[in-house]
Amino acid sequence: MRRSPLLIVPALVLVLLAAAPAGAETVRCQRAIAKGSAKYAQDRVKALARCESLKIKGTLPASTACHSEASASARIDRAAARLAKDVATACGGTDETCGVDFDGSEESPGAIGFPATCHDLGASGCDGAITHCGDVAGCLACVADHATDLAVAQATGALVLGTASDETRNKCQQAVAKQTSLLAQQRSRILHKCWDLRLRDEHAAACPDASAAPGSPGRTAFDDLATVEAKAVRGVCRLCGGPDRECNGTGDLAPTAIGFATSCADVTVPSSGASCAAGGTIDTLADVAACVTCATSHITDCTDRGAVPQYSTYPTACNTAALATCSRLEVTIATSFTPPVSPSFVAGISTSLDYPGARLEIPGSGSAASVVARVTNLTGVAGSLLSAADLDVVPDALDDRISVGMLNTGSALPSGAFVKITFDCRPGEPVPQIGSFTCTPSASTLEGELLPSSCQVAALTTYP
Repeated sequence: MRRSPLLIVPALVLVLLAAAPAGAETVRCQRAIAKGSAKYAQDRVKALARCESLKIKGTLPASTACHSEASASARIDRAAARLAKDVATACGGTDETCGVDFDGSEESPGAIGFPATCHDLGASGCDGAITHCGDVAGCLACVADHATDLAVAQATGALVLGTASDETRNKCQQAVAKQTSLLAQQRSRILHKCWDLRLRDEHAAACPDASAAPGSPGRTAFDDLATVEAKAVRGVCRLCGGPDRECNGTGDLAPTAIGFATSCADVTVPSSGASCAAGGTIDTLADVAACVTCATSHITDCTDRGAVPQYSTYPTACNTAALATCSRLEVTIATSFTPPVSPSFVAGISTSLDYPGARLEIPGSGSAASVVARVTNLTGVAGSLLSAADLDVVPDALDDRISVGMLNTGSALPSGAFVKITFDCRPGEPVPQIGSFTCTPSASTLEGELLPSSCQVAALTTYP
């Protein structure tokens, strides 16, 4: 006999409620947070590394700002939306909406182990208040943003691009970018798998745990991490290590030949205690491989630990001032406007960039030659007249606004990538984030007609 659905549904609900253990919704929420955080970090580093690899290959222009490149930006936006949705669905209560708790069913941050403020990463600014599950998702995304930026910047930020004609060097550079991305993704998956088993109450160990019994989740995570780290080193050495494909000094490419940074980030891997800067100057390919694995291990440990605060105190190594400092910072400015109807064209573009003068500086002041030398034309239009002036707008004896102008009376200046500005980082100061900059634009035709325009900081690139 076929039963009425009206009878089946209430019966099914009673069975599910009876079978559900106490705290099942809390665990469901915690699992969604851990999974979503890991997946977002994996997707973001993959998108950025893929874009950087295309720049190395020459498929994308060297001036491309990967944060705003169409494909990478779309992938990152989708990943962020998925993280927010998954957390809201699992933690947002009956209405699956964070911050709107009309019936008391939403999981509070405290109940799932999160503090009142975000755990941050290297004093990068991810220290906002956490009052509901939407803030949890925002916190995890913010930390993952800065972590993946650091990983990609360490691996590719200083690479000498435009080497496609030198196949050996180009393939080596691609290997560094690829192995960084793969290692970050694989470490994240391994750590998440271990923590998810603990969330399901299948073990009580740390992730990873070198002292745990062989075959246990904590020990398996430790062994698997060692395996993927060794694999990343082999991946770099196979394409950078000369004829024998070993980073042993025999026929290896020099780090300076590919443009790798001269030092590794001064950070520590929480799970192992390894110091990434302990080796000093990066002089060999073995140093490059070690730096890639160490810096990537640091950021994946830190993003992982922040997603399971109920099991693991956030490591102090993840929020040290050393992580937040830099020696040099590059800002890429992009402009946007609709070109006028031919034969008229945009002949002049100018931007004013307000920046944190307490953290950044440029040699000289005003329109000194040393200021102009810090500005690179990214428009691709040759013969343009470039001017720049560094000014002290807030009266504190520190320059904090750089105005850049470009004029070309013979060729149209395009919308898009405009200029790159190189700053020196003030010693001991935290690395500024994109939100610390404000851009004001102007675009005009040869006849002097002003056009509606906008500008933005498309990317920040930092160097240890």
